[in-house]
Amino acid sequence: MANTSQAQGSIDPENWEILKINDVVSVVKPDGHVFPAIVDNKTTDSAVIWVRRLDVGSRHLFESRDGVKVRPFKGSDTGTSAASLGRKARR
Repeated sequence: MANTSQAQGSIDPENWEILKINDVVSVVKPDGHVFPAIVDNKTTDSAVIWVRRLDVGSRHLFESRDGVKVRPFKGSDTGTSAASLGRKARR
């Protein structure tokens, strides 16, 4: 018999413990769309994270089981440096 949670398409939770408020990150949505963001806030257990998009300024909430990947920013993700994105976020 198949595992019920697997059959319903459950997603392993993301581990966002290493991320800190004000970290510049890359957000990868389940559809493959990637955007740069800054960590705005998160819960103490890191199960919920709020990010602010650096390209349009909108704020987004993600739960660790949403299938969204939030990773420390790498310049190769968008062709932009983390330093310039950090300056943009603090304006």
